[in-house]
Formats: sequence, C-alpha cells, structure tokens
Amino acid sequence: MADDDRIPRFTEPTLDDLKDLECLAEVRETIRALLCGEVFAEDVSPAARKWASECYHRPSFYGHEIILEACDELLGTNGVEALEIEGDSYHTDDGIRMCSAFSYCNAGDPYVVTLMRDHVAGEWLVASWGDALDEYERDNELGDYAPGPGSDDSDDELATDEDDEPGEGAS
Repeated sequence: MADDDRIPRFTEPTLDDLKDLECLAEVRETIRALLCGEVFAEDVSPAARKWASECYHRPSFYGHEIILEACDELLGTNGVEALEIEGDSYHTDDGIRMCSAFSYCNAGDPYVVTLMRDHVAGEWLVASWGDALDEYERDNELGDYAPGPGSDDSDDELATDEDDEPGEGAS
C-alpha cells in the first residue's frame, strides 16, 4: 500500500495533525503539548494523576499509557481501550511489553475519530479505530505492515513452521 493511502502517524504532532479531534482549541493544544512531552499528564489531568497513584509500578511520566489516560479525560471519551486483533502477536512500545496493535480513547463508535497509539509503529494517529483496523488488516494481507522507528518490535522475529528443520516442528 502506498504511504499516501495510509493514515498519517506522528511522534510529535502539530495542531494541524490533531485538527480532526472533536474538542476545543485549548484542549487540542494541551493534547499536542502532552504528546510532545512539554507537559506532564498528571499536571493536566486529575484522572491520570489518580490512575498513576493506584498503579503498583508507577508509569513513566512520558509513557503512552498515562498520556492516553489524560487525553481520555480531556476529550471526554469513555476510557482507554486496547484493540485486540485475532491472530495478532503482542508488541513492545516505549519499553512496555505485551501491547496490542493499538490503544485508543474510546469515542463510543468504531468510526468516530479519536486519538490512538499504534504500538507496532510506536507512533500516534488521529483516526477511528475501525479505519485503523481496516488498514492494519489490509496491510497485513499485503505484507506491508512493519514496525516503525519508534517501536521496539523492529528486531523481533516471529517463528513459523517453515523455520523449523524437518522433524523439529511444533507438536
């Protein structure tokens, strides 16, 4: 799939990258500052502060988990969700293992635009999770979906039965 056909991803967004989020301009600016590491999630979101205080292992100040928690409150969405894809392996993003392909602020409908984290690429996107899933499945059918520069998955190899020597296959 051509890069022009893909949903744009970013590590540090501009306000223009976030223009499709349905929120006030000052909320959009706060989200941009969060994603760019200019402010701490706990400083702009009481919900993120509460969530972090309840974690056994305190999350990173700049980690995608706490940022999504803060953005969920700022956007008024319905929690942070992982998008589990049948048959997909787990990914490592920002040193956090066992991530699904995507996490997102749940806007209540699969085709409502929201803030998402692509754990395969290690980047952010503004899209509906339905469109992101459609793209992911289409790209995987074509073999075009590969880990991005922000992902820790780029060196991972998945074993297949074809990799086994004769007589060494999985039982």
